[in-house]
Amino acid sequence: MVRQWLADGRPPDKLAVKGLSRVGRVYAGMYGNLSLKEQGVIRLSLDWTGLTGKHSVPCLLHSEWDEAIRVAHIQGGHMGRDVTLSRLVARFSSHA
Repeated sequence: MVRQWLADGRPPDKLAVKGLSRVGRVYAGMYGNLSLKEQGVIRLSLDWTGLTGKHSVPCLLHSEWDEAIRVAHIQGGHMGRDVTLSRLVARFSSHA
């Protein structure tokens, strides 16, 4: 749903927003800070003025967490559960 909004280049209208889930309404509210990048990855732009400046983080659906954790664990050199999870938390925004 969110990927479709971004691909179409327009947010949902007010009537559509009323029919969304709680998480869907959160994404609709963040529409102006979301972008669709390569391979369909949704990114959330963050502006941490005075700290690190502007950057973006990928947004993962709950259904994508297991695969992200598996890949991070392998690419991180099998450093253990806690190290892998702390690295992911620092890099990703999770929703749904």
